[in-house]
Amino acid sequence: MASSAKDADKSSDDSLLWTFMAHYKWSIGAGIIPRLLYSGFSFSQPFLVERVLNFTAETRGPNSQNTAYALIMAYSIVYIGISLSFSVYQHKTYRLLTLFRGSIIALVFDKALRISSSATENAEAITLMSADIDRIGSSMTLLHEIYASFIDGALAIYLLYWLIGIAVVPPLVWIIVCLVIGLPLAKAAGNAQIPWLEAIEDRLAATAKALGAMKAIKLTGLTDIVSSRVASLRLAEIHASLRHRILIIFSAVISFASTALAPVFGFATYILLDRSNDSLGLTEGIAFAALSAFELLDGPMVVIIDGIEHIQTLINSFRRVQEYLLSQEREDHRNSLEDVRPSSRPRVARYQRYDDDAAPGNSPGANFVDPEFEVIVEDASASYILEDDLVLRNLSFQIPRGQITMIFGPVGSGKSTLLRLLLGEIPYTAGSVTTGFTRAAYCPQSPWSTWGTVRSNIVGMSRWDEKWYNTVVSACALSEDLMELASGDQTATGAQGSGLSGGQKMRLSFARALYSRNSVMILDDVLTGLDRATEKHIIDAVFGPNGLLEKLNSTVILATNSAHHLSFANHFIFLDGGEIVRKGPVDSLSADGGEVLGKVMIQPTATTSRPEPEIPEEAQDALQELERLRLGHDAGDIQIYAYYANVAGWWTIAAYLLGCVTFVLGMTFPSVWLQWWVNANANHLNDRIGYWLGVFGALAVVTILGCALADTMFNMVVLPKTGIRFHELLLNLLNAGVATLVVALATNLEGGSTGFLGVALFNIVIFSSTLQGLVTAWTQVETALGAINRIRSFILNVENENQEGEVGTVPDEWPQQGGIVFENISASYEASLGSVLKEISFSIQPGEKIAICGRTGSGKSSLISTILRMLEIDSGTITIDNVDITTIPRQEVRSRLNTFSQDPFFLHGTVRENIDPLEIASDERIIDVLRAVCMWGYFESRDGLDGDVEEERLSHGQRQLFCLARAIIKPGRILIIDEVTSSMDSETDELMQTVLRKEFEGRTIIAIAHKLHTVLDFDRVMLLEKGRIVEMGNPQKLLETETSAFHALYKSLGKEVH
Repeated sequence: MASSAKDADKSSDDSLLWTFMAHYKWSIGAGIIPRLLYSGFSFSQPFLVERVLNFTAETRGPNSQNTAYALIMAYSIVYIGISLSFSVYQHKTYRLLTLFRGSIIALVFDKALRISSSATENAEAITLMSADIDRIGSSMTLLHEIYASFIDGALAIYLLYWLIGIAVVPPLVWIIVCLVIGLPLAKAAGNAQIPWLEAIEDRLAATAKALGAMKAIKLTGLTDIVSSRVASLRLAEIHASLRHRILIIFSAVISFASTALAPVFGFATYILLDRSNDSLGLTEGIAFAALSAFELLDGPMVVIIDGIEHIQTLINSFRRVQEYLLSQEREDHRNSLEDVRPSSRPRVARYQRYDDDAAPGNSPGANFVDPEFEVIVEDASASYILEDDLVLRNLSFQIPRGQITMIFGPVGSGKSTLLRLLLGEIPYTAGSVTTGFTRAAYCPQSPWSTWGTVRSNIVGMSRWDEKWYNTVVSACALSEDLMELASGDQTATGAQGSGLSGGQKMRLSFARALYSRNSVMILDDVLTGLDRATEKHIIDAVFGPNGLLEKLNSTVILATNSAHHLSFANHFIFLDGGEIVRKGPVDSLSADGGEVLGKVMIQPTATTSRPEPEIPEEAQDALQELERLRLGHDAGDIQIYAYYANVAGWWTIAAYLLGCVTFVLGMTFPSVWLQWWVNANANHLNDRIGYWLGVFGALAVVTILGCALADTMFNMVVLPKTGIRFHELLLNLLNAGVATLVVALATNLEGGSTGFLGVALFNIVIFSSTLQGLVTAWTQVETALGAINRIRSFILNVENENQEGEVGTVPDEWPQQGGIVFENISASYEASLGSVLKEISFSIQPGEKIAICGRTGSGKSSLISTILRMLEIDSGTITIDNVDITTIPRQEVRSRLNTFSQDPFFLHGTVRENIDPLEIASDERIIDVLRAVCMWGYFESRDGLDGDVEEERLSHGQRQLFCLARAIIKPGRILIIDEVTSSMDSETDELMQTVLRKEFEGRTIIAIAHKLHTVLDFDRVMLLEKGRIVEMGNPQKLLETETSAFHALYKSLGKEVH
């Protein structure tokens, strides 16, 4: 299928649809014969009805018994034929639907892997693989019905002509009028889905963005803001679907009106013509045979009008898929070293030192004399898209094979962009990029993981090798982590790695790259944020002289902000402002590189042990329990129906059910009324025609009104199709048995009512289609209730974080001062676990700056989480400006505090919406703040505050600066900082510290500090160990005290105490 789609004519808007039709022509054709047989058997029913009724009305003769057996056999053959042909036809239809769905999903998924990474931020692929494919699936079920409906309609009209003659003209005219009105409405309804799908796409993108940053959103107190935005997008989606829903209502009403009033016009005309001819009037045989024919006409007319809407939906959805498949792919402009002639390829025995001042245009191989290079870049300039400003300029360098090359520079210098250029992810506008690899292991700065186990995330698509796996896990310092996890390496990582800490996610991503054993490793700041002991372990085990990379003889390209990693690199490239400032072997920096190193030197972090998991095992068990929840196993439970009705609204459900009851009454009672009418006509020919015909017409109007009411209340129920064909086959065979039994009784019993027999036979005609509809609808409801069951289970089983009693209110300006008091606080993640904080007592004066230090696992993050109510308080109280924070809602506490999280996050929207989600600052204020963090120049050239935030184009450091600007904009007397400078170069670190001192002067600051030198000017420092305060005091005075624990920790980093 993929090759057929690739070779399709791209000039036609519907080429993909026709390609699918051609590719699956035999699967499509497989359903034609059983569908035509189904039509043939179905249209045998009116003839059988008339013949049985005439037979029962006749005087029995010598051959009556044989005729009765023949009718019984005919009914058996017809209804068994209906059962089998319908089941086979439905099986072929749903098999085709499965083929279509599978092929489209495969094509979309394959395309998603080949477009640029920045294009994956929207939810277009998700929408195509959900909403569009669902619409294609629902439309595909009518594929055979549409052409068969025209055949069935023609047969029904001919049958009516055979039964009631020229009286068929008025109902035919009425049906044509309804078609003329209904078909354009149906087509318009199909087109009206396009803006609806676009709105769904926007909502899915925003929702996915929010779910991926849920922890950061809660920490920063933006839960209500994000929820309201997603709700607003949902309302916009509903508004976008309004036109479609209205058109669907009108289309449905017109389609039912066409067949509901047709029998009224037909019988009225027949009786009027009959009176003028002095005939026998409306007999049971003609009446019920004609009513059966009208019933057979009903289905085709509904399908024709409804089918046009589905055809348009099918076309539009295929066009959307085709548009996505034809969208711009990532173009790999790189040259391959395999295409370069051997004589022109520079080869050297070792990477010689070359002239740093050489002109960019000089030959890349001028100063090299032996092994092959893995990468050769000449005068390359690059931008994210060809029309954009350049982000990399005039780059010329070479990367030798089998060695470690480090790319370093300040935040925003273009390091990550350069890695993406080497991977072919962004185009270059000038020069050339030549690589010797077609595949590489890439470890991005923001690690990713799939929903699965730790092991499955490390192994990925590689071959399982237990010995190598254990080696990699050990080298990445993951062994002890796995020992502490509940299920070891079989522990679920959770959605987007939510079950792991940030450091664990980074090391897992690095382990996946190592496990792949690719000859080229492209690593983006993979050592950032690790404590000193873990970092040293990984450097020795992976990057060292006897490390894994040396054994693999891999070419390593490592981007980092920190120059202190140069000790294990062979060569370096220093970037600044998108240009190469220096390059060469590492030893060239020893004599004259001090100035360069000073710009990017990052101090090692303070901690010396492995990071603890951020989420306890019980929480991980809860995540796994949710994953194991079986959907819909008790979906038929009455409580789920009641829950759904309660959410939808009991009055809405009542109005919908009233419409359904009215509709069903209007559909079924006319046959009974017709029986009464025929019996009365037999006794008093053509008497009270107006009365009988008037009520008959009124019942048709009741049907239309019931349809309108039911459709108005519940017209947007679009449920996935399921293939429970076996149950339909059983019900159809049951229907065949009932029909045969009724005919057997009718033909062998004398003196029965012919009129009631006609009602019975007519209802058998509609019984089959009713059962089919019942099974399909019931299956759809059960499927939908599976989703409702999961929502209900989530609501019932996941406890609300707000506890009883947390309902207090505080003034709008709280906290006014910023004073914080801890009194004997003990806290734990779960009551069953031990306390992570033990009897913590201290106070912070308004405007005081407090640094929290300690080794990993000492309780620093837990203390911050306690203030933000992310951790349960077992005993003690925390007061902020004399208000006990356990008496007010947790979201209220978080929204009043200003939290600067270690993990930067962005909302789906513009720069203005991201930096000022509370909408409290003027544009001038926002621009001033962005200037203060050196980010306004970047956004000013990209549509300013109204431009969308393209997270993929921001480096990690730039994202942190943006989040700092967001914190400055937000009002509040208390600022909480989780270590945010671990991945910063020295200049950016200094900028951030300067901005923090200036913008938050006079405010209370609580900061988790890994870099102890950055908190020496704080008022006090708190040292934690095993959840207890070891000491607290002025950092300068503590450093002067040799017996101080803070003094010892500071010296353990290799710092000199002055």
